[in-house]
Amino acid sequence: MVDRGKVTQTIALGLGIVVLAMFGLGMCHHCNALGTNYTAVAFLLIALCCGLGFGAAFPSFNALFINLGTNAQRGTATSTYLTTWDLGLGIGIFSGGMLAEHFSFSTAYLVASASVLVSLVFFILIVAPHYQRNKLR
Repeated sequence: MVDRGKVTQTIALGLGIVVLAMFGLGMCHHCNALGTNYTAVAFLLIALCCGLGFGAAFPSFNALFINLGTNAQRGTATSTYLTTWDLGLGIGIFSGGMLAEHFSFSTAYLVASASVLVSLVFFILIVAPHYQRNKLR
């Protein structure tokens, strides 16, 4: 999809899948009442969703950053993107650990789901139109 120029649609789809995966992880404590087989299948499906969502969003965001810069700015765009991605992962892991320590893992995953949902709405309303106006490729 990215090769066909659908960068923003691919990112939105990936983030939407991640929202569902994080929500699923937050609700997994309810699966225990249904049995271990159901819980195992739920975890596998959630892992698949995480892989699909992040696998679609991660390279698409990189393409978005690269398409906003000139050829001379490609390295800077990639390094800025990777630095902020790593920073976001670190902050997310730290804050998720704090939430899990004070509340529960379910709460941490539900907050993560809500955070990604807010990011998805921000992306659709602000970032995607900016990208469409300013892309160079």
